[in-house]
Amino acid sequence: MYILLSIQYTLRGKYRPLRKLRIGNLPLGNYTIKVRKPGFKPSNENFPVNGGHNSKDKSLDPDTENRIVLTEGKLYIYADNIDDEDEPTYRLSGNVNINGILFFGGDVVVEKTPGEMPSVKASSKIYAKNINGADETIMPLDHVPYEFLAEDNNLIPKKLAYFFEIPGNFAGFFLKLVGLTINTEGTEVAASTILNFPYPLNYLVGWEFKRF
Repeated sequence: MYILLSIQYTLRGKYRPLRKLRIGNLPLGNYTIKVRKPGFKPSNENFPVNGGHNSKDKSLDPDTENRIVLTEGKLYIYADNIDDEDEPTYRLSGNVNINGILFFGGDVVVEKTPGEMPSVKASSKIYAKNINGADETIMPLDHVPYEFLAEDNNLIPKKLAYFFEIPGNFAGFFLKLVGLTINTEGTEVAASTILNFPYPLNYLVGWEFKRF
């Protein structure tokens, strides 16, 4: 006997299949299927394997309690633990991510001062998860402080000092990050970069893009 899991999601009315997973060689009995997705409440579903054909549909509910809105309807930052004792300063720990695709390797501080752009401060690695679960490193170093401002669906380094090098190169030249964009589907992170030349030559040469 086996269980066939079909995983998909619907975003803004569009159906998007992700993958199918077959779990075989199962003895008859009851099984618990646990579903976890950053940004959604976890689900534990009981599923009987009894020799017949059984099916269940389960929708995950958005987790609105463990998130902070960075930009309305665009960017949300999630964490296992959110300390809001010093509001509008929020201290995030555990599994910290933005829109379930951009992840931080350590604690994050979010500032939401009224009248100012929200900011995201950290000093840990940043990596993107693609749709198959592989990790793509964006910020390769730990203990290097940086700060992003959140605008629309973009994260922009607050000042030149936070333009750090990212893995990869263009025509043999290293690249510096000048912005991150998460697409509206939440399936792709695009990095805006400049060649790592001395300022202002780096801006005169032009921009390149790297997608994760």
